[in-house]
Amino acid sequence: GPDSCLAIWGGLNGNNMYASVGCTGAFIGVNNEGSFIPDKFILSQNYPNPFNPATKINYNLKKDGFVNLVVYDNLGKEIRTLVNKNQSSGNHEVEFNFDGLESGVYYYRINVEGYSETKKMIMMK
Repeated sequence: GPDSCLAIWGGLNGNNMYASVGCTGAFIGVNNEGSFIPDKFILSQNYPNPFNPATKINYNLKKDGFVNLVVYDNLGKEIRTLVNKNQSSGNHEVEFNFDGLESGVYYYRINVEGYSETKKMIMMK
């Protein structure tokens, strides 16, 4: 018919991308939410960085496992445990609020199923 419209919208990092072709056309979904399973463990850089007072940390799990995610100060003193539980494979996000803590360099470390990685973040007041 006379329709000729196209709508495309997407999610974070290319996940949850959708397209609809023609106003009466079929809805097409790619990587529906929850269907993406990464092929490796990934600890992403926190965002924003530097930050004040809160930041988000994203990580991907290639398989189910016990996750331990801890924040440390510049001297290696444990500040807070953000995650300490079994989690399913897929994408995860945790937000950390630094209210009450001093400006400076902090580190966050993930341990899961033999994988361990540490990243640096900066709190600026």
